[in-house]
Amino acid sequence: MQARDTAMKLKYRKVLIVEDDYLQASHYRDACEAAHCIVVGPVATEEEAIDLLHHEVPDFAILDLNLGNGISIKVAEALAEQDIPFAFATGYGCDAIPSEFRSAPCLGKPVDTAELMALLERILP
Repeated sequence: MQARDTAMKLKYRKVLIVEDDYLQASHYRDACEAAHCIVVGPVATEEEAIDLLHHEVPDFAILDLNLGNGISIKVAEALAEQDIPFAFATGYGCDAIPSEFRSAPCLGKPVDTAELMALLERILP
């Protein structure tokens, strides 16, 4: 897909970023904004993410697997309940993802911008 086609496909698509590391969250935000996505968040805790999902309906979410106090399973469950596609981002390896969410895409940290954009292109209609 050409860069112009990609930009049109991702333009105005809402991407929720759930990440407790400021630099990682900034990296995701910058990449998504460069692709003309609307960034929701970033938020750093499960509570903030769940609260945000009561007010916003993103088209996609990037979910840090470990938000500092364990696996962020509640956010994954809330996203799945709303049929919102998401990908885990983790430095622990994709094997750390709970079995019920192993079908979700997994991005290894540090996340490569090109890999993230390719994932968004594949997932978003």
